[in-house]
Amino acid sequence: MTVTEEMRWNDGRGPSIDPNAVQSIVASACDICMSVDRAGKITGIAVGPHARSLGLLDHWVDRNLREFLTPESIDKFDRRMPQIEAGDRQGYRPIELNHADNASWEFPVRYAITDSGVNDELLLLGRDLRALAEVQQQLITAQMSLEREFETFQQTETRYRVLLEMTEQAVIFVNLETGRIVDLNGAAAHALHTDKKSLQNAAFDQVFNTSGRNALLGQLQSRSGASAPADWVRATIRRGSEDVLLGAVMFRAGSDRMLKVSIREIAPESGVAEQLDTSLRQLFTLGSDAVIFTDPRGVIRLANEAFLSLVDETQIGDVRGLFIADYLARGGIDQKVLLEHAERQGKMRVYTMRLSGKFGKETPVDVAAVALERGTPSGFGFVIRPTARTETLREAQPSPEGDRGVMELVGSSPLRDIVAETTDVIERLCIETALDLTNDNRVAAAEMLGLSRQSLYVKLRKFDLLKRADES
Repeated sequence: MTVTEEMRWNDGRGPSIDPNAVQSIVASACDICMSVDRAGKITGIAVGPHARSLGLLDHWVDRNLREFLTPESIDKFDRRMPQIEAGDRQGYRPIELNHADNASWEFPVRYAITDSGVNDELLLLGRDLRALAEVQQQLITAQMSLEREFETFQQTETRYRVLLEMTEQAVIFVNLETGRIVDLNGAAAHALHTDKKSLQNAAFDQVFNTSGRNALLGQLQSRSGASAPADWVRATIRRGSEDVLLGAVMFRAGSDRMLKVSIREIAPESGVAEQLDTSLRQLFTLGSDAVIFTDPRGVIRLANEAFLSLVDETQIGDVRGLFIADYLARGGIDQKVLLEHAERQGKMRVYTMRLSGKFGKETPVDVAAVALERGTPSGFGFVIRPTARTETLREAQPSPEGDRGVMELVGSSPLRDIVAETTDVIERLCIETALDLTNDNRVAAAEMLGLSRQSLYVKLRKFDLLKRADES
């Protein structure tokens, strides 16, 4: 019994078909049609008019079908043929086979199997599944992408929670549209004399004694800053009647406008300024790091004992009135970088250079600079720390991160290419850093790097940095 014996027309006669039209009807009804003998040899093949992208498959004729199947499809076909030979109706069920033609071209086809009625051959009527396979692959890719994004979201959420709870600052997140608390940390709940659960989704103004609805929130919004509070607002906690200072930073999370509200306790004012002044004086006098203060031009006004020791001077009078450049190995170049960067950015965290003493001894140092607030007098403050000892320790302990980055390249590129690539990356970073520190001044950058101006020009062109320097 075959599948064809299961179908019966309602009038018992079947359709009226011209025998000469059977071939074209079969070719039109499927994407690919082939006749195969019981050994698997292809005796005839036709490609439907809607599947011309499969190309001409005439070279399959008189060759075994297994030659054009992937290994897993060969096993599937071989398991089906004995069922057909035994007359098992299950052998005529549709079968999906993956064809392989040439080295890299594969395409899936779903075949309906029936007896041709001629020479004991089988007729395979196939439907091209490439479009369906592509959709399935897109769904799989989308699912994997969603899983990765969800995992990334979970990691970000965990880091956010850990950071929020570990910070000592009391922080509350408020939705400006609803005026309700979205999130807060344990420090904030403690400062407000309640628990986190009772504050979740609570109205922010109900936590404090306010003159009207959203009045306190409006004050915070008007005094908020982009990265730090522009001003602090005094408020009274409703539970406990304790006064605190509130400072807000406004930001946008998706379509919602949010406020990050920081809570700061009001410390007793008596004696605080005096204590701070005494502590700073002791730190300046007794500290091991060199500290100097200059006017806006870089003229030294004040220096501590640690700085005098570094430059081999005896007393403050020996350095007062001199430019800081007089004690820098690169003189005016380093001074210009320090002052301009500190004035432009407000501060410079770390700048590595060499300090030149009274008798010519050079000491490698790290310098942190800050522009003092405008007032009387105005200028700059510098903290200088010798780096000879820390450099020795760093040289003795190679960076595992750097080694790991280089090791990841081993096996994917020849040694010559790895060395050239890492050298180019380091060279480009050094040039960009020098340009940043000198505000894109090529002359100063060349002197800082120990290059001639011509050599720097060549390297700028090599790393396509000329456009950046020209635009500045």
